[in-house]
Amino acid sequence: PPPAPPPAAAECAPRGDRYDGTRAVIGEAALAALRRGRYFVVGAGALGCEWLKCLALLGAATDGGVVHVTDMDQIERSNLNRQFLFRPSDLGAPKSTAAAAKCAQLNPAFRAVAHEAAVGAPGSPFDDAFWGGLDGVINALDNVAARLHVDRMCVLHRKPLLESGTAGTKANTQVVLPGLTASYGASTDPPDDDIPVCTVKAFPYVLEHCVQWARDLFEAQFVQAPRRVNAW
Repeated sequence: PPPAPPPAAAECAPRGDRYDGTRAVIGEAALAALRRGRYFVVGAGALGCEWLKCLALLGAATDGGVVHVTDMDQIERSNLNRQFLFRPSDLGAPKSTAAAAKCAQLNPAFRAVAHEAAVGAPGSPFDDAFWGGLDGVINALDNVAARLHVDRMCVLHRKPLLESGTAGTKANTQVVLPGLTASYGASTDPPDDDIPVCTVKAFPYVLEHCVQWARDLFEAQFVQAPRRVNAW
């Protein structure tokens, strides 16, 4: 389909509120839809913090809408150098809960609901009714399996997906519009050999993660600790 015409000048005119910047770019009608929308941000790490901040400052979910965010991890000190919504006082707290609270400080009208469930886990709150009620989804994940699951659900329920993810120093973004563009799962990623450090520390749920967790524990207790003692 052809692109929608740009909003009229009157639609972009300032109204003296904090959303004048957003309104000037997308117009009042699109801003109103953004404020009423229901969105799902999957992941609250480095990318997730940035997406949540952007949604809060743009005015998403500030007039009857809601942003759901899920992440199974807790905040560790090593996260603080790149996950900018978190502070030392947040150490040990769930990432999703802390990120939602920080965004509410950025914009008190922003409504976010935090979860700590895996998107593809049995018994999670993310059932067909949940996916069917969304207006858009943002991926901010560090493992391919979860990204593929979210992609499949968005294609099944015909929901727009802003796919983004990282793996070490690698990253990618992709806009998925079911029926109009290719999906994330339509392309083939290279093998996911890297093991997400946050997953290993917080929730090692597959064999490879459990083995890496045991290796890290052995290294800490029987290699690093004796090395520090011998250094004295």
